Amino acid sequence: MKQNKLGVFSFLFSFILITTFIDITLTRNAAIKQIKRDILTWQNYLYEAGLDIAYENLRFNNILIYPLIEVDNLQIYNLSGEHLWSLKTNKASFRLSWLGGKKIKADLGEQSVFVFDEKAHIINTPENALSINVNKEFGFNNLQLEFDNLEIKDFAKIKELVFALRHHQQADAGTALYPSFESHLEIKDVAINGLVQYPLTSKITRIYTKINLRGQINPEETFAPAVENWLHQGGFLEISNLIIQWNPLILVGKGDINFNESFAPRMYLKTSSKAMLELLEDLNKNELFERKGLFVARILLSNKSFKLRDNDKYLTVTTSIDYQDGKLNVESIPIMDLTP
Repeated sequence: MKQNKLGVFSFLFSFILITTFIDITLTRNAAIKQIKRDILTWQNYLYEAGLDIAYENLRFNNILIYPLIEVDNLQIYNLSGEHLWSLKTNKASFRLSWLGGKKIKADLGEQSVFVFDEKAHIINTPENALSINVNKEFGFNNLQLEFDNLEIKDFAKIKELVFALRHHQQADAGTALYPSFESHLEIKDVAINGLVQYPLTSKITRIYTKINLRGQINPEETFAPAVENWLHQGGFLEISNLIIQWNPLILVGKGDINFNESFAPRMYLKTSSKAMLELLEDLNKNELFERKGLFVARILLSNKSFKLRDNDKYLTVTTSIDYQDGKLNVESIPIMDLTP
């Protein structure tokens, strides 16, 4: 009797093990086929956005113990513009979760190179993690990118950087401008190199933003028509939360980013902050900013600043910050010209 039970148990265990192995193998094969189809689509999307990717030795693995995808010298770069740039990592690998195949995890390598106007910046990323949740058709649902102890050589060290992106399904949308994407970016404990010119102190405690993409961007044959349809339907980016803690500056705000027919951005922020006057004073010493505009903005803000508490060292002020037609404005006063 015991031998019969043991035999039945062994049979069931073997059956479950073999079935699971077959299911995982089929899932990996389906993922590889889908990814191969999607690569050209995404390359076309990037090309229409003025970007391109390059890579060497792209490898797909059906065997469970190996990464699903391995690639050497993965690079993204812009094709045109006033300033040329590229971001390159020597090795990257992507793994599919064993159970269910609903998550892809990536290792982006420990070092990358960012080139801007032919000047190279080495980026060390000893601890990084990229995870992408997908649906059964391997469509995108959620993405999370994390870096710990990130270092941009000769510029800054960042203790923690997290970026998360969530896709809201069409079925969730109650109105045409319901958020279709929700993103979070948080950067903590940034130590800026002492040789770099910067306002305020050399340490940024925290930067946090939550940005929602309002309106649906539906997949089209090409990227440009999808974005144009989104704009024509009133689509915009909503900055629902912005926090900056850069001693002595503390700033919170919210606003939105719109685009004109040429896809040029227009940003508007309503902010409340402490030590804004100190920031403008430091910026006044930097030749990149317009001295006349900074002088006028400081006068306007001085007249409306107040102490939130009697023992506050720095004044509090509510002000608007906007960007339009290549100009950065404070209280509608241009303080920096960013036109090419």
